[in-house]
Amino acid sequence: SEAMRETVKRATGRDSVVIDDPYETDEQPAAVAGEFVVWTGHGANISSLKPYADLPGLRVVSNVQGSIPWTIRRETDCIAQAAVVLVTGNNAGASANRIVKALRAGRFVVTPGGVPAWEELREFCWVGDVREGVAWAMNNREEACRMITAGQAAVRERFAPETVAAKWQ
Repeated sequence: SEAMRETVKRATGRDSVVIDDPYETDEQPAAVAGEFVVWTGHGANISSLKPYADLPGLRVVSNVQGSIPWTIRRETDCIAQAAVVLVTGNNAGASANRIVKALRAGRFVVTPGGVPAWEELREFCWVGDVREGVAWAMNNREEACRMITAGQAAVRERFAPETVAAKWQ
């Protein structure tokens, strides 16, 4: 991410090039179906979830005790069953990979923001008050699906494996 590039520059005095992570999954139809919210992430980011731990229907897929144990299959299944994917984290230099994954899965993303790479995709998801964003998605499912579909088009171009691979040459 750009934030990580700046961190590298400050720490080493060297310039670096930012290359996005490519998407790895097939695109699914946009849907805000069901009533639950899923958060997926590493235990290093679990404290960022604390303000939202009481969200109704929240499911957590992670490597921490008490969560749904993370595997690629469980993560994929939980995202596919969710109405909303919540993205939080503790690293301002994080990439957009979790938002990209959710959009590719056809799911609406809600995030409190604070990560430049996530802010770049704000027109395709809810960035701001998490509780308000979840409620908005549940009450405006058709509009949320339009945002997902627009996000999928942007992701299809910017994060395509071929596009990303070309940047390495």
